[in-house]
Amino acid sequence: MLEYASFTAIGSREENQDRFLVLANEADGIYWFAVADGMGGHRCGGQAAEVAIAAIERSWRAESHSNNIPDLITQLINRAHEATRDLAESEELQPPQTTLAILAVTPRGTYSGHIGDTRVMQYSQVGLVKRTRDHSVTEMKYASGEITDSEMALDPDHNLITQALGGAHPLDIRIEKWDLPSGDLICLASDGAWSLLEDSDYKVLLASPEIRVATGELLNQRMRLGPDNPDNATFLAIRKLAR
Repeated sequence: MLEYASFTAIGSREENQDRFLVLANEADGIYWFAVADGMGGHRCGGQAAEVAIAAIERSWRAESHSNNIPDLITQLINRAHEATRDLAESEELQPPQTTLAILAVTPRGTYSGHIGDTRVMQYSQVGLVKRTRDHSVTEMKYASGEITDSEMALDPDHNLITQALGGAHPLDIRIEKWDLPSGDLICLASDGAWSLLEDSDYKVLLASPEIRVATGELLNQRMRLGPDNPDNATFLAIRKLAR
């Protein structure tokens, strides 16, 4: 069984272009989570995120009987990509785009898929266990050793995304399997959320007996004390409970 919490905030922007989704079948131990971050530099980024999330939910309800979780995640991301591209054609818009991360926690395993710089991250009591790697110029700088992980949020190129739903390039969908022991924390976060948080903040969440309260308090505090012009921020925190 899982416990989970959600947080989303507009920051200093005119519109919250982030969207998230939680689908839970607790009786069968099946949980699906998604965060989409509409790209503010592209017209109708919020619409793109909303259409992508709606396509994921619709497709999941039709295909949730699938036993192949990695294939299902790939299918859902492709459906969301198609829906986002259809939005541009139907509205005659400049291509609206969004990043996306999906996490499935099921009895058949825990898997993620993502496009862009919305992340999935796992923390234990000793610190970061694993995180997804962004489709971004900043991630390429990190991979080459040009910058450190802690410098990524401050990199001047951090908004340059190399993959997004609705874009013209073929998708490089990255599917990953996660080992999620009881007590560990696994999170989905838009860049406006993960860039606010330090490793010590995840330890606060791990130690909290009430993750919903702790998540709201922590993210609200970081929004107040963070940059003068905070971005939209969306964050899902999930913790596996001992049986």
